[in-house]
Amino acid sequence: MISPNDMDAHRRISCNGDLVILDLTQPFSSFDFIEANLGGLPSVRRIFSLARSFDAQTFIIENISAAGHIEDENSEISSLYSDYKPGDLKRFSFLE
Repeated sequence: MISPNDMDAHRRISCNGDLVILDLTQPFSSFDFIEANLGGLPSVRRIFSLARSFDAQTFIIENISAAGHIEDENSEISSLYSDYKPGDLKRFSFLE
């Protein structure tokens, strides 16, 4: 179980690899980027749509390790399924 001090650990963890910074201003196409890189998921399209509506100008992708809630969830899934292997974890940030 996560202690109150670790409630935001998944937000505070440092990047553990390459950092990708993309300019979202024209002619960037979020639809093309999502299709080419993120599997065209409707939920990801919605996130980009919200970011655009809040005038996001920059998109950051970070590789991070599981921490806090995410680490706890991975442990719980591993206890239920012995062959479970967590995949890569990415953090998306949008900046104005």
